Amino acid sequence: MISKALLLVTLFGASSTLCEGCTDGSLRFKIFKDDGTKRMRSCQWVVNKPSRCALDGVTSACPSTCGSCYNCQDSTLRFKVVKPDGRKIMRSCEWVANFNTFGRCSIDGVAQACRLTCDSCYEFPTPTSAPSRPPSPAPSPFPTARPSKVPSAAPSDLPSIYPSDMPSD
Repeated sequence: MISKALLLVTLFGASSTLCEGCTDGSLRFKIFKDDGTKRMRSCQWVVNKPSRCALDGVTSACPSTCGSCYNCQDSTLRFKVVKPDGRKIMRSCEWVANFNTFGRCSIDGVAQACRLTCDSCYEFPTPTSAPSRPPSPAPSPFPTARPSKVPSAAPSDLPSIYPSDMPSD
């Protein structure tokens, strides 16, 4: 299914990082305007007007800008791959997954477009079950009501420094 807002991606352009650890795709994409003309765009174009995230496929191409880092998905867009002989061919993430996935994911920009297939999703840190408390800078000025250690059931082998209130057998 092809819509007017279908974005075609090429492997040229710069990436944008607005969310630590999650990056926008380094891919440039073509957008079809209502009059049928095509324009080359990048995630920087989306940064300038975030409402552009509503266009089909933009959130998967620009996850940092569009706030979709948590959504690990492949791009729905078709993108241009430059073959070793210089020819450019249109491909999709299905093509990446179909054969030699590791090799195809290593093509510049493909792992960002096909995050799920290429196992390159952003992973949010796992929170701890309880907040950590830093140690206090100095000992407490107030003693505890009880000793911190329970007395042992058996006497020690070494003599103590102070005499005991209870003599041993």
